[in-house]
Amino acid sequence: MLVSSSATTSRADQANPHRKNGVNVIEATFGGTTVDIFADFCPVVTPGNVTIPVHDACQGQNNCDYTVDTAVLGDPDFGCWKSFEVTYQCAANRNATRTETIPAAPDGADNKTVHLTCPIE
Repeated sequence: MLVSSSATTSRADQANPHRKNGVNVIEATFGGTTVDIFADFCPVVTPGNVTIPVHDACQGQNNCDYTVDTAVLGDPDFGCWKSFEVTYQCAANRNATRTETIPAAPDGADNKTVHLTCPIE
């Protein structure tokens, strides 16, 4: 899905020498949508709950394959299948954003990979 948006740039991004060239992670959420497996209910997670680790892994790269790993991200909804969503833009074209999504069902996002690439076509 390609949408138009504007995003703010943090000071850390402004200081990043690679910032001009590649992926700018805007927000990443793990568990935004859930499906009960064996839990009585799945708690609501805060949007953007995994932005920092995805940012750290992909920021400034032209291509980034990011694998959802509960050992790194934690498990925000134990006993539930979880979705994963990351919204990013490319520094060269701040008017275009893209959201890559792994749905909660079937099987959830655990150990699945999203591909972030610049430029966005």
